[in-house]
Amino acid sequence: MNLAPGMAVKVRAILLVALAASPAAALAEESYSTGCVAAKAFDVKLTSTEHGAQMRVDLKHSAPASTKGATKISKVLLRSPYKSEATALPTQETPGADGAYVATFDAEAIRSLPAGDVNVVVTTPDGERVCRIKKSAREKLVAAR
Repeated sequence: MNLAPGMAVKVRAILLVALAASPAAALAEESYSTGCVAAKAFDVKLTSTEHGAQMRVDLKHSAPASTKGATKISKVLLRSPYKSEATALPTQETPGADGAYVATFDAEAIRSLPAGDVNVVVTTPDGERVCRIKKSAREKLVAAR
C-alpha cells in the first residue's frame, strides 16, 4: 500500500496513540503494590497483575535470631480474619532464585473472600505467621481486573 508522504506520518502517529491507550499499557500504569510484615520474620509484598495478584515473601534481614530457623515456607494463602474457612489458595507457587517465595492468586479468588481485611498466612514448619492487608488495599489490588 502506497501512502502520500504526509499520510504515512499521520498513520504512524495514530498507531502510537492507539498503542499507548491499549489495555496492556493501562495495566502497566495501574499496577498497585501493598505489603505487610508477618511475625517480624517475613516481608510480604502483593502486586496487582493482569488477572490477579502476585505475592512475594522474603525473610527479613533484621529478623530476630529466634525466627531465623523459620526460613522454609511450606505454603501461603489468603484468609478472612472473620471466617477462617474462607481462604484463597494460590494458582501457582514457586521458590524464587534469591530465596524468596512467590505465589500467584486469581483476582476472583481474592474477591470471593468475605468483605473487609484479608490475612496473609505464611506456613512454615514452626507454624503459621500472619499479617493483614487492609480492606482499602485489597480493593485496589483487584480493582477492575
